[in-house]
Amino acid sequence: MAQRIMCSPLGAVYVCVSAAAGESMAEWFAEGFMDRLTDPTDAVARHILRDAIVYVMPNVCPDGTW
Repeated sequence: MAQRIMCSPLGAVYVCVSAAAGESMAEWFAEGFMDRLTDPTDAVARHILRDAIVYVMPNVCPDGTW
């Protein structure tokens, strides 16, 4: 069965944090970023979500960050 690939006219934004074991505070940034991005009263967040698809990877390298 063939799969259909859907393309979006929106741009993509990738936010990758905690790429090394010493970046333990980066996950706090990701949490705050997501809080702001999902705030329904934030005009900047609404603008970003209107124009882009946002992918957030809060822990790119989990080795050593337990």
